[in-house]
Amino acid sequence: MEFRLYPMKPFRFTLQALRIVRQRQEQVALEHYAAALQARQEAAQRLRRVERQRDMAWSHRQNLPHAKIPAASFAHNHAYCREIESICRDCETALGVAQDVLHQKWLRLIETRKQREAVDKYYDRQRRDFERLSAREEQKLLDELGNRPGLLGEVRQELAGGMEG
Repeated sequence: MEFRLYPMKPFRFTLQALRIVRQRQEQVALEHYAAALQARQEAAQRLRRVERQRDMAWSHRQNLPHAKIPAASFAHNHAYCREIESICRDCETALGVAQDVLHQKWLRLIETRKQREAVDKYYDRQRRDFERLSAREEQKLLDELGNRPGLLGEVRQELAGGMEG
């Protein structure tokens, strides 16, 4: 009876393509979240700049001596303050929109992460099953080697022949 050593097949995850897709989806979602976070920070910075500008304009207007400036200058300053107020409201709206977009991107990131983790969990389970089967096969081979005294020589020949060829 001839004995042949057959190496175990390497582990192959049956859903590797899906795993790659899920990892890529998570990466894209993370990139979109980062971009949304950056946009929100920029909107918040712009709002702070406009608020400072508005506060300085109103402060300047309050410090003007009412009796000593022409009415046209006073009206012009008042219109400027109102325009800055309008820009400030627009910035607040833009910040709210940026915050909403950020929240949506966060939810998408969480969703894609959960999907990737589900595939990873299946991968881990399949890997454990493969390793358990490999250990069983190895033990079976060792038991067979131990039970058949002449088999050890055949295995040595098989190994030696495999190294030569």
